[in-house]
Amino acid sequence: MFQLSALVFVPLWFYQLGDIRQAKRLAMAPVVLSLLHYAWVDVFGRMGVLGIGTTVWYLVVVSTLLFQKAPAVGILQPSSAEP
Repeated sequence: MFQLSALVFVPLWFYQLGDIRQAKRLAMAPVVLSLLHYAWVDVFGRMGVLGIGTTVWYLVVVSTLLFQKAPAVGILQPSSAEP
């Protein structure tokens, strides 16, 4: 249930920052992991692909957000004009 909000808002965050390729990758990775887990449960399900893959996805998202440059929107610049 917690993953649902991340699946919606993380790709939107990267899309808003202009990194459309990363947004597409982060949106598709959980879908592929779920398909691997549920479609081929006999092959991939016993290896923990969904849990391990979700953890790796989360770590990639967090590390990318931590080391990404913050957007300049909403940052006030000191004005040189005196009132």
